[in-house]
Order: sequence, then C-alpha cells, then structure tokens
Amino acid sequence: MKKIYLKTLEKFKELPEIKFVDKDRAQIDTSERPAVKFPCALISISLPKRKNLAADLQLCACTISIRIAFERFADSSNLSPQARLNLALEYYDIVERVEALFQGYTDAEMNPWECTSSIEEVRPDLDVMRLSFSTSFTKLVI
Repeated sequence: MKKIYLKTLEKFKELPEIKFVDKDRAQIDTSERPAVKFPCALISISLPKRKNLAADLQLCACTISIRIAFERFADSSNLSPQARLNLALEYYDIVERVEALFQGYTDAEMNPWECTSSIEEVRPDLDVMRLSFSTSFTKLVI
C-alpha cells in the first residue's frame, strides 16, 4: 500500500492546481480550521479483497479513494450572477482533471486504474468530491 500511496503522490505533481496532498486523516472533518492548503487531495487506500495465487503470492484488489476539497467562494444558486456561478462551480473542472489524471493510470506493477465512483459530499463549509478508483496487483507476502 505504501508503494501505491507514493505513486499517487508523485502523479499529483502533474496537477499543480492541487496545493496539498496527504493521507486522509480527517483533516477537513474537524470543527477547527483544517491544517491544509486548498484545493487539497486526501488519499486513502484499502485492499478489500485478496486471493492466494501461491503460498506466498496474492492477487490484491485495491481501492484508492481521493477526497478533493475546495474552499467555497461563491453561491451556486439560480439567483447568482453568471460570473459568481462560474466561480462557484470551477471546482468541477479541477475534479475532472484529477479524474483524467488517474483514469487508466498504470505501470509495470499494477493494472490500469478505473474510476468507479464520483460522490459529492454534502457539507456546509467546503465543496468536497470523493473519487474512488480500483486497480489490482500481485503481492509477494514475505
């Protein structure tokens, strides 16, 4: 899991509009001002399914969850002037760039990533989108 996290960090360097990337430790879920720079990406990785291929070799299904959080600058209602509405919805453009960055991402150690869901979190303070990706890889268990 460490390798996938480090590869994800490295890949985010291609997207300079994301100002802060870290493991998701609920940094944006506290009542205090989050200790992050916005927009930020918070990563969690899980291996929900593992299957033995041999006594010391497993096929691992992997889920990578990326929460992308933005400060809210403007109202997105139908009453907003077009310029303010565009500003309020600009985060969707960045979310799509993150999705495009990771969709199909692969290397010699893992299968191509597949975006399996995009879920917007309903919050009073921030705009947050959770992208989930799946991949798989073989792991030598030593």
